[in-house]
Amino acid sequence: MTPARSLSHSSTLNTWKYANNNYHVEMEKTQKNIPSFGRTKEIGPESKFEFFIISEKPLKLAKWVRLGKWMSKAAVEIVEQKEVKRSLSETDFIFPYLLNPLDVMFSHQVISYDVVNMPPLSLIQNVKMLGRCYDFDQLKIPACMEYRFRAD
Repeated sequence: MTPARSLSHSSTLNTWKYANNNYHVEMEKTQKNIPSFGRTKEIGPESKFEFFIISEKPLKLAKWVRLGKWMSKAAVEIVEQKEVKRSLSETDFIFPYLLNPLDVMFSHQVISYDVVNMPPLSLIQNVKMLGRCYDFDQLKIPACMEYRFRAD
C-alpha cells in the first residue's frame, strides 16, 4: 500500500486548550491519551485522497474508515485497475508523491529526494530511486516496500 496523495483538499489550522476558567489552576493529566492544548491542522470536509493497494487476490475493504487522532470518518471508494505491470529487473524511476523513507531504504537505492518536515518522522517526495516497481497507468510505484525495525 502506498501513502495517499491529494486529489483535492482544504485544511484549517486551529489553536485550542482544554482549560479551567481559574487561571492559576494546574492542569491535571487526562485518563486518555488526548492532548490538553496545542495546534491542529485539520483536513476539511469533502477532501479527496487517493492511495494504491496492489494485491494478487480481490480484497474486501470497509466502505467507511476512521482516520487520525480524532477518529474522523472517511468514505472508501474502490476503483479496480486490472493492468498493472511489475518490472522484472531493477529500473531507474521517479515517484513524485510522499513516501516514508523507512519503507524504501532497504528495498531500493534512493538517489535523490525532497524532504517534507512531518514530525516525528520526515517524509520524502519526488524520489529518484533504483529498484523494482509497478507500472500503473503512467505512474511507477515502488515494489517490494517493507518497514523493518529492531526487536530488542
